[in-house]
Amino acid sequence: MATSQLLRIVSENLTVQYPPEPSQLQQSGALISVGGSTLASGSYQYCSNMSEVQSILSTAGNYAELTNMATTFFAQGNLQGVYVLELGVQTTPQGGIAALQTWITANPKVFYAYCVPADWDTMPAPASPTVTVTADSTSTLPAGTYYTQIAYLNAGGTIGQLSPVVTSDVTAADTDSLVVTSPATLTGANAYLVYMGTSSSE
Repeated sequence: MATSQLLRIVSENLTVQYPPEPSQLQQSGALISVGGSTLASGSYQYCSNMSEVQSILSTAGNYAELTNMATTFFAQGNLQGVYVLELGVQTTPQGGIAALQTWITANPKVFYAYCVPADWDTMPAPASPTVTVTADSTSTLPAGTYYTQIAYLNAGGTIGQLSPVVTSDVTAADTDSLVVTSPATLTGANAYLVYMGTSSSE
């Protein structure tokens, strides 16, 4: 007796998901120039190789550091270029940081990452501190010469450069105290530290 078989047709629905291509934003980085290029302040230019970066270098600002940034970048290959963003000549790191913040606010989502000048990582030294010898009946400060320096501190715990040393003489032992006036406010700093001792090397 013959056996019959019923063949079933099976339909399968497949969904193939491809990861999204990286956007131009995600592929883009900018080398920050503060007067190191011939570009107009607030403008940027794409450079696909080192010679294109060299063609826009100036002889002022951070042009030497900009050269080093680009050299390091292109040492990894020329498959991806990089933008140079000119912020204009800045006299302090804080001025450059503020200029970049202003530019990003006015031009959101243009670049994914920024390579900034190295000195932006260090807060500058405050001006010489103002130290006043004040009569204080509760003081236990011995007479002598005291050396004072201050430094800024940011929210991440990074300590900036030290101010110049200021010397103060306490002549009335146990009845004088030293009062240090707060330094000027600084963008990025949320506190300051006072260093005081009886030797300039402490």
